[in-house]
Amino acid sequence: THLKKHLDITGNNIPCMLTGQVGNGEQVCAAHILPCSTTNNIYLDLRMTLSDLNSPRNGLFLSKNVEIEFDLLRLSFVPKDVLHPYELKMVIWSEESRTKFIWDGHEHMIGQYEGCTLTLHDHYPFRRALSFQAYQAHEHARGLAEDRHREFGTPPSNFIEMRLRLEANYETSYREEVLLSKDEDEDA
Repeated sequence: THLKKHLDITGNNIPCMLTGQVGNGEQVCAAHILPCSTTNNIYLDLRMTLSDLNSPRNGLFLSKNVEIEFDLLRLSFVPKDVLHPYELKMVIWSEESRTKFIWDGHEHMIGQYEGCTLTLHDHYPFRRALSFQAYQAHEHARGLAEDRHREFGTPPSNFIEMRLRLEANYETSYREEVLLSKDEDEDA
């Protein structure tokens, strides 16, 4: 309800920030970027507080199965490119996610939205939380690829370049959201 109020959404018709599809609370739901079950050391390392975990900035409205795949670290939202760090596109880490419907009974599949950017309007989610989730998802996918390589003898995908980009994105978003706001507080 905090996210609905923050985005001035009334009623049960909620647009998914990725697909643009409108659904009810069962089809499109509020997703925590950093789950409430996050351990103290992680959110403290991210310079977040318990109140940040329940902040609207720690949330996105996503189609139900997109939200599930996001929670399972099978997809992430990363900067579109270096020139557009605030435009967040979807990256799919798990092949099985591509063929799942955005919600049960809908005709669109998650894979149709790979590379599409989130429609955020005036919503500014914690980019460091999104970066942390993307890094975790990447490492999870890399581990699965290495397991497949050992089991089937197929070479794993090249994860090194993406890892470096994710690490750089995390550092940049951390500096922008934490260090710059700290400098502003000291100047005041």
